[in-house]
Amino acid sequence: MAYRILVTDDDREIRELLQNLLEMQGYEVLTAADGMAAITSVTKYKPDLMVLDVSMPRMSGFQTCQTIRRMKGYNEIPVIFLTAKKSEQDKQFGARIGADVYLTKPYNQNELLHVIAKLLRERGQQHIEREDVNKIRDDTSFVD
Repeated sequence: MAYRILVTDDDREIRELLQNLLEMQGYEVLTAADGMAAITSVTKYKPDLMVLDVSMPRMSGFQTCQTIRRMKGYNEIPVIFLTAKKSEQDKQFGARIGADVYLTKPYNQNELLHVIAKLLRERGQQHIEREDVNKIRDDTSFVD
C-alpha cells in the first residue's frame, strides 16, 4: 500500500510539480489549493503526511497546521512546511505550532524526498510499536 501525501499550495504549478515528483516515487498524492480544502481532505482521506505552504488564501498553512494539531485522530500526521517565508521567526513559529520540518523555497528535491521518507519511516515505526503493545495486551492473560 502506497503512502498517501497531501500537498497544499495555492500555486497550481507548484502543486503539480510536487504531485509529479511524489508520484514518481510511488506515493499516492492528494492536492489542495488552500487550508480549508486541506482540512476537508484530511478528514476524508487521512493522509500519512502533509506538505503545506504557509501563505495561502482563506486559511494559511500556519492556521491549517494548528487546526490539524487540535483534531483528535489526525493530530499525529507529520507536517512539512514548504514555503517562501524564510525568517527565523516564521521557522520558530512553525516548530512551535507543531510542524515536523520547515523547508524553504526554492527547495532541493532530494532533500524534500529524504525528509518525507524519514518522517514516514518514523511514523511507521511508531504505528508498529503501538500495534505490538496492543497485541501484547490482547494476548496476555493476567492471573490474580
